[in-house]
Amino acid sequence: MVDPMTVSDDLGQKRIWKKRKQNLRAIMAYKGWKDSPLSLAAGLSKNAVNTLLRSETQPKYSTLESICRVLGLNSVAMLDAENPMSVIRNDLFGMVQSMGEDQAREALDFLREKFPDLQISDEGKNGD
Repeated sequence: MVDPMTVSDDLGQKRIWKKRKQNLRAIMAYKGWKDSPLSLAAGLSKNAVNTLLRSETQPKYSTLESICRVLGLNSVAMLDAENPMSVIRNDLFGMVQSMGEDQAREALDFLREKFPDLQISDEGKNGD
């Protein structure tokens, strides 16, 4: 018998990967990158980005990090954003990544106080 939670998780991962591919294509077009040059600039095989964009399975995180670095994205999470080309959000992701744990907690506390109506995803609530 198939575990319904596994099926649900698989569907969720497929939706996430579909959105990431759409955003990756949009960023590539906006910044004028073609598949092969981007692959090579990211230190991947010539056809890696093309294969990745046609695939149904998500690549290794390190592959996405390499591609994002070349595209000037501070975080793979930018591929999940509603507007992945937002310079402000990209800068914010970069700042957060460079923070130590205490700095991140202080920034999060500040944001929660300043913007109490903002929601945090369920997966982010456990890390406090």
